[in-house]
Amino acid sequence: MGTNMVEVNGNDLDTLGKDFKIQFYDTDGNYTDTGFVGYSDNSSQKNRRASLRPGKATSTDSCDHVRGVPTELRSSSVMKPHGLATFYQKYTEAYGIPILSSWNVNDDALKRACYITRFLFADNYAVRNSFYQRSGRSAVIGVHEGTTSIPEHSHMDPSFWDNRARGLGATDSAPVSTGGEENLLCLQNDRYHSEDIYLHEFAHGVANLGARYGISGWFQRLENQYKTAKQQGLWAHTYSMSSSAEYFAEGVQSYFNVNDYSATPNGIHGPISTRDKLRTYDPALYQLIEEVWPCHNTYLKRCVTSRAQEQQQNIRTNCDGSTSGGGGGASSTSCTDHHQFCHDWAGSGECSRNPAYMNENCKKSCNLEVNGNGLDTLGKDFKIQFYDADGNYTDTGFVEYSDNSSPSWNVNDDALRRACYITRFLFADNYAVRNSFYQRSGRSAVIGVHEGTTSIPEYSHMDPSFSDNRARGLGATDSAPVSTGAEENLLCLQNDRYSEDIYLHEFAHGVANLGARYGISGWFQRLENQYKIAKQQGLLEHNYAISSSVEYFVSCRRAKLLNATDYSTTPNGTISTKDKLRTYDPALYQLIEEVWPCHNIYLKRCVASRAQEQQQNIHTNCQGMFKLEDFQSLVMRNETKYCH
Repeated sequence: MGTNMVEVNGNDLDTLGKDFKIQFYDTDGNYTDTGFVGYSDNSSQKNRRASLRPGKATSTDSCDHVRGVPTELRSSSVMKPHGLATFYQKYTEAYGIPILSSWNVNDDALKRACYITRFLFADNYAVRNSFYQRSGRSAVIGVHEGTTSIPEHSHMDPSFWDNRARGLGATDSAPVSTGGEENLLCLQNDRYHSEDIYLHEFAHGVANLGARYGISGWFQRLENQYKTAKQQGLWAHTYSMSSSAEYFAEGVQSYFNVNDYSATPNGIHGPISTRDKLRTYDPALYQLIEEVWPCHNTYLKRCVTSRAQEQQQNIRTNCDGSTSGGGGGASSTSCTDHHQFCHDWAGSGECSRNPAYMNENCKKSCNLEVNGNGLDTLGKDFKIQFYDADGNYTDTGFVEYSDNSSPSWNVNDDALRRACYITRFLFADNYAVRNSFYQRSGRSAVIGVHEGTTSIPEYSHMDPSFSDNRARGLGATDSAPVSTGAEENLLCLQNDRYSEDIYLHEFAHGVANLGARYGISGWFQRLENQYKIAKQQGLLEHNYAISSSVEYFVSCRRAKLLNATDYSTTPNGTISTKDKLRTYDPALYQLIEEVWPCHNIYLKRCVASRAQEQQQNIHTNCQGMFKLEDFQSLVMRNETKYCH
């Protein structure tokens, strides 16, 4: 870790003085982090107040409209310290805060930068207005431009800075946060592909020009907590410990689940890369960050969302209790939740579906607008299990964790129809199982071909560098009640990496966890017991089915019910059909038949059309628990047929 003194020769930053310093990580010359994290600025508070921008931050944005720079912003009486230079030719805004670039930058990059601006300044009016009044702004560095192309940074040595950095944070004397076009748009030439550098740099600006002045005592508390963390050995061997500014900015990336991950600290990053991990590992830093962002809005990740999705997101504002600038959201001390799953239930629509209970017991969450489904926490104790024999089988992870159909616009409609068929088929046989899954807010979501597992909001907190490579589907649980699978697997596309029906596999987890577990008395314990017996007897040796009771059920359920399990003549998995399963493990066969007693024929994904699936006559309620209200519901809604 090094600290470098830089001589300022230009005029733009002439108030910085000789003590200006930039801190950055320079191991082997490979990491050109975003520098400009802090400097000693000896200008007085009086002078700072005297140079405030006229007016106040607004409550609106025009992120979808990129146009020319308004003439008044060229004036030094409006935008400090010298007005906006003619280099800036493109403009949009959020809350009156300019987002700028030269002619060379794609409009989509400005729109993404505007979304980040809109998102980061939504929660706290005082922070937003402080940044606005200190002429805070954002600028995009074009793909073929350098850091020193930005007028506010043009005095800096291009031979050094254009190689070392692709983004800098706003300060009092250079009030612009910058980042590279390639990072905003996830282009192939982005050297920081695993991180949201624009967010990182803007976090510096939020701290330096926003929270520092907008939240009383906040900046000093950050400084103090940084020193405490350093003394305690927290964040050792990571970039977070290079300065209080980087401590905060790296924490912000983790808070919004967009930080890079390393299982062991590598000098830059470490294992604390998500909001849940941050809350547990460094609760004091978590609290400082939450003072700035109390709304718990869901941050839409740059590489998996469109500009239209960003523009349509309903972002809650002013959760600090202020009303200035518009946008509701002040909280009340009497507005609290009385159940740990209130937030999850609210996100799945229970506030409107079950108002009598929710309005009484989940007041806080029912007043909270959940963005993009907003289920961004699962708890620190979740675990992923997967089969990795010889590194060949990258199964679908998240098959269970200890906890004592919803698409994006990017997914083909046929994938949703196939997912709907699977849902219709799996819940036909047993009313109690079906109703239990429904009442626990169970649902299904399709991961688009160009999306990752962590694109799903309920799993967005997970490490994308691991989960997006290891899994293309996850099973529903009580705290994350969504079963997912991939578009390419549903539609048998060429880029599908599995020879199996993975969507069915993952939905079976949901059937077990949220359906049969609660809907069939004693069923889950009997499954656990039979799994232990099968393991003792050496059944399914060297097969993924024996890795856990849940996989024992799911893998063999596919064989019994659907003949949809992958086949191998070696001991890595020979029981791949219903008849083989009945003979080989009759006890498990019986457990599965309790869930699916109808013996319907499952139409396989790669040979059946959506029309055939829709026309199939599926027998229902074969366990003898058909209820009058269920019949009335079916008659009124025809719900078994609505997969088109």
